[in-house]
Parts: sequence; C-alpha cells; structure tokens
Amino acid sequence: MGRAPLGLSGVGRPDVLRDARRDWFWLWDVYYVVVCAGVGVMVVTAAHGPADASLAAGCALALLTWYALVGRPAVLAGDQGSRGVVFVTGLVLVLSLAVWAVPMSAYLLFAACPMAFMALPLGWAVLSAVVLNTVPLAVIPLHQEGAPRASFSTAALALAFTVLAGIYLDRTIRTNHERARLIAELQERRQEVERLSRDAGAAAERARLAGEIHDTLAQGFASVVTLTQAALGALHREPARAEEHLDLVLRTARENLTEARALVTGMSPAALEDGTLTEAIARLTHTLSSATGSTVVWETSGTARPLPLPVEVLLLRTAQEALTNVRRHADAHHVQVRLRYDPSTVTLTVTDDGRGFDGAAVAAEGYGLNGMTVRATHLGADLAIRSRPGRGTTITLEVPT
Repeated sequence: MGRAPLGLSGVGRPDVLRDARRDWFWLWDVYYVVVCAGVGVMVVTAAHGPADASLAAGCALALLTWYALVGRPAVLAGDQGSRGVVFVTGLVLVLSLAVWAVPMSAYLLFAACPMAFMALPLGWAVLSAVVLNTVPLAVIPLHQEGAPRASFSTAALALAFTVLAGIYLDRTIRTNHERARLIAELQERRQEVERLSRDAGAAAERARLAGEIHDTLAQGFASVVTLTQAALGALHREPARAEEHLDLVLRTARENLTEARALVTGMSPAALEDGTLTEAIARLTHTLSSATGSTVVWETSGTARPLPLPVEVLLLRTAQEALTNVRRHADAHHVQVRLRYDPSTVTLTVTDDGRGFDGAAVAAEGYGLNGMTVRATHLGADLAIRSRPGRGTTITLEVPT
C-alpha cells in the first residue's frame, strides 16, 4: 500500500531524481530548524524548573542533530527502508521525552510528522503519525495527573490534519518526482533523436559524396585510363592519333581536377561553370567518340532555355553515366544523344546499339544506373531504362521544369 522508495520507481534515473529533491529540500531544512528552535525557546519559558527546561531544550537540539545525521541523508537518498524506520523511531523516543519534561514540547509534532511522511512509505507514515500524535495523550498524564479532556479532541483534530497534510505532501512529492522522471526521460529521448539525426545526416552525406565521386572523379579517371591505353596502342602506328588521345587525357585530367575542387567547395559541376548544358553534353559526346571511335550523333530540339541548376545537374550527370556505360560496357558502334526542350519538360535520350543487358544487371550496378534512378526520383523526374542482351540500350530521362 506504500509508495516505492523515492528515486527508485519508474524508469527515471535515481541521480536525476535526487538532484530534483536537492533543488527544493533546503526549504524543509529551514522549516525544521525554525520549528525546533522556536519550540525550544517556548519550552524554556514554559518549564516549571531548570531541569525540565534543560531536558526539553536538549530534546529539541537532539531532534535537530538526529535530523541532520540520519533523517536528511535518508530522505535525500530516497531510502524509505531501514534508515527511514530508524529515523522515525528516534523521533518518537525523543518527542516522548520532551513532552514528558514539558507538555508544550508537543508542538514539535509540526516538525516530526512531515518528516515521517518523507522518510517512510505512505501506509507506514500514516501509522507513524498516529503514534506521534498519541505521544502527548500517553505521556502528559505521567508527568501531570489527569490530562484535560480537551486534549483528546485536540489530538484527534491534530491527527486528522496531519494525515490529510501528509497525504497531500506524499502526492506532491510523487508528482514532482514523476515530473523529474519524465523530464529525464525526455532529455534522453531528445539526445537519442539528436544522435540518430546526426547519424542519418552523416549517412546521407556519405551517400551524396559517393554518388558525386562516382559521377565525376571515378568516371574521369576511367576516361584517362581508356584514353591512355588508346594512345599507347596508336603510338607507333598512328602518331597523330596518339597525340590526339594524349590531348584528351590532358583535358580530362584538368577537368577532373576542376571537378575535385568543385566537390570540395560545394560548387556546381565544373562543366556547367564553364558553359551551357548543351555545350557540356556536346563535350561528353566528343570525348566518347574520340576515345572509342564510335559514331556519336548529338542533336537538340526545341528552344533551349536556362534551367534550374538541380535540373541541369541531373541531366548532365545522367548523360555522363549513360555515356560512361557505353564506353565501358556496350562496345557500341553507333550512339545517339538527344536533348529535347518542351514547354514544361526537358527530355534526354541516350541510345546505343551495343551489347545491352538484362534487368538483373541494373540491380547490381551500384552507384551507376541505380544512382540515376535515385537522383531522378529526388527531383520528381521519370527515368526509363530499356535494354535487352544484344539489342542495345535506350535511357530516357524526362524532367519537369
């Protein structure tokens, strides 16, 4: 029927709840000291002799010492077990001695009863309040023959008030500790959300950088390797052709360096910094033709117009990936690249007559074709990849503008 030990119930951390108690417990320290000191002064003036006065004042001082050494540490630690029982038992004994010496010492109940409700579970605290309020009725007649009848009704009223006040105090403490528990839990959840947000942000940034590196640096290095191999193959047979390949190697390496700087600084792709989208795609087709010897047809239709940067980046990256796959995998003889401007959309189509592939190859492509799909979905574009082994490949990207 009693409440759980303070700071040990629920899922809140005990250290957080103890800190919450320390924030306001100094008020109880002041209250306890004021009551004991005030009653001590009263009993000294009301005592019938020096011996009784000294004994009652000593009891008040003993209650202060007992509170400082046993009661306060037990309450702050949330120990409503053995230490709380020892503390309340001491209160009963010292109060009995003080009331026996000077009946006015019964006013010490105003300090003892609240401490009982903080040191013990509710059920035991109510029982302790009954015992404490019975002390004057039981002890005063031992010192003064014939206790007044009014003392019984006064004790009953005092007991009722003490129990009601104690229950209110218990519920207040429960509410405060539940609030502290909820605050501690909320702080833990907020820290967890912040950690997950940081992790998600880091993962998204890693994915973005991986895609950018694949679309720029990795493809550039692959072009350098391909062109260098072509230059070495033509070095003795066709020196002019080899020189042309080496010029492309140099240009591609410079473009890669520029792309690396743009990647680090967060700028737009270098190819778009130096010219328009159509010029950037035209350079890609020329590089593919020079590197592979394939026939690459590049054409535009509609009225070219400036596009939002994210749209231009998507079109450029898709063209880069498609032409890189042609160079690395397709073994195509004819490639056609078309960019069509419509009033509300722009459509990029890359078609080759190469080897083609099946659908399983798309799923295993990693940052390549899958990366195209992710980028297109992000901007609400429609990407269609049609391919069959031996029948070539057509990639169509339609972007709303």
